[in-house]
Amino acid sequence: MASSSGSSGSNPKKKRRVGDIYIEIARNEKLKWQQDYIYMLLMNPDTTQLDSDLKEWREKVISRYNEKLSNRFKRNTERAITDKKNFVRIAKHGLLFLRIWLDPDYANSFIASPKPRVNPVKFKRFYEVFLSQCCNELLSTNTTTLQAFVEKVRSIYFKL
Repeated sequence: MASSSGSSGSNPKKKRRVGDIYIEIARNEKLKWQQDYIYMLLMNPDTTQLDSDLKEWREKVISRYNEKLSNRFKRNTERAITDKKNFVRIAKHGLLFLRIWLDPDYANSFIASPKPRVNPVKFKRFYEVFLSQCCNELLSTNTTTLQAFVEKVRSIYFKL
């Protein structure tokens, strides 16, 4: 007769190791969020900070260019910022990348001394080499969807 010890029950050591892995992943993710503000804005399921940053920019743009802005711009940016549906995250991330590209003060705030909110070398390369190219491709319709734009820019940012 075969012994049943260990074959039918769960292995507590294995469960502990798997649990330890998830704890370590969560710890690493938290460190990334603390070291990279853009990464945190993109990955955080709570969009409160992202919404706040985008609302601040929207208000600044509207106060400066109100007569020149279309109602569509005003309506869609408001919707992207206030809507809490998951599919709207693409719009939020698209606005974030456009804000970084179009608002030099905001872009510089990520790398300003004494405590940069992102890796300055990574951000400088992202901003100068990739973001401008991707935004121009979107505006010239070489990139035809906002989702494709966001996925491409996010992927570039994460890989740098």
